[in-house]
Amino acid sequence: MPVQNIVSTLNRTSTTYNQKTEELQKAFFLLPPQIDFTDIKQALDSYPEAVLYTPVVTIHQITRAIEKSASNKVPGPNEIPDSVLKRALPKIEWHLHAIL
Repeated sequence: MPVQNIVSTLNRTSTTYNQKTEELQKAFFLLPPQIDFTDIKQALDSYPEAVLYTPVVTIHQITRAIEKSASNKVPGPNEIPDSVLKRALPKIEWHLHAIL
């Protein structure tokens, strides 16, 4: 039984590769539908006001985070070893609290 070397297309009228490519593009990559944006304006008008949020980091949280860090680790991007932060913590905890 002979094997067919021609790939059939959707409408069976395409004969060249370019025609088949165009047909497949039309079938699989449809244009997106038109979008109705009229309801977005109404949603923006009724959007709630922003709420001011100021995160609060306590000195206890700073102390706990520094104490939990491993002293023998390589310093991070600030290049300050954790062992130095642990030893200096009583003197710098208020300064760290002020910048956080």
